Amino acid sequence: MMEYNSILETFRTAIFDTINEPLVVLDKKCKVLSANNAFYDIFSISLSEALGKNIFEIASCFSDEKFKELLDKILPKKTTFANFELTCNFPNKGKRTFLLNAREVHGEHFFAMNIILLAMQDITDRKRWTDSILELNESLRTANAELERYGHALAHDLRAPVRAIAGFTKIILEEYETISKENIKEHLERIVHNADNMESMIVGLSQLAGITRASLKRYYLCLTDIAERIIADLKSSDPDREIEINIQQNMMDTVEPSLMLIALTNILTNSFKFTRNEKPAKINFGLKNLDGKKAYFIEDNGVGFDMKYVSKLFGMFQRLHSDKEYEGTGTGLAMVKTIIEKHGGEVWAYSEEGKGTTIYFTIGRD
Repeated sequence: MMEYNSILETFRTAIFDTINEPLVVLDKKCKVLSANNAFYDIFSISLSEALGKNIFEIASCFSDEKFKELLDKILPKKTTFANFELTCNFPNKGKRTFLLNAREVHGEHFFAMNIILLAMQDITDRKRWTDSILELNESLRTANAELERYGHALAHDLRAPVRAIAGFTKIILEEYETISKENIKEHLERIVHNADNMESMIVGLSQLAGITRASLKRYYLCLTDIAERIIADLKSSDPDREIEINIQQNMMDTVEPSLMLIALTNILTNSFKFTRNEKPAKINFGLKNLDGKKAYFIEDNGVGFDMKYVSKLFGMFQRLHSDKEYEGTGTGLAMVKTIIEKHGGEVWAYSEEGKGTTIYFTIGRD
């Protein structure tokens, strides 16, 4: 019988140590009676160090109050617990997340007393994948919601140019025998103008969809250099403009290069456009501290707008000025908003009619 029990114990120990996930046996005071090799390995503790030691002293994560409460109830209240999530921080392994299951075990081969079997399953990789999938799903949900919103906006705003094209075409068809060449030319020019507007809207929506889907690979770059190149291109398009540019030097941040180029191009192009009647036009790009936050600003002395319309400023296809006065389709600042928010930042504006506009934005930490 003694030999049989010895063989059985050896067999049981072999099974215990074959399991790759940590297992530990505790007495009624939560002291370690036995554990498998996986437990000793993950907690970097030897058999002699672990035996007789309280489980709460082996690793700081075991001091979790909820875990202690659950474990303390098992023997006196005959309870069990399953899938309790616990994160342990290891010096050489980093953070690992486990699902813990525990129950009371009875039997004469377990030192003739009630004991607790605690099983641990490492779910770190699974949790990381699950979190990544959830994050991706949330990103896709947000992107789809944005595209749906922009799609509705596009459908709504395309009606005006479509009606204009249809109206002027109808006039030509109905009056082609009597209408003058000058009127035909005028109507055709309006048709072309509205067709161009439609194309610009569709292109703008396509660009915005691309920005929404774009991945964010950020680099530490000089925003001063980016802005100076944009301004150089804008000035070359109208070399006779009387304009004063002031760009703060050495403005460095961690950004996605192509997206930040699009954002700054749109803001600076607006400043360039809406100051065309100012002599001299003034555009400043700098950095200041606002309520403890590092905020960039681009200000101009242009036409400005009434702040009661500010909520429309960053909307898709929203325009605060007639396209007869200032060309555009109202997609630029919507792109800016999307780009800044993808960087974890915020964008807002302040303006006064006839006194100019300031666009502020922040960039979240990478």
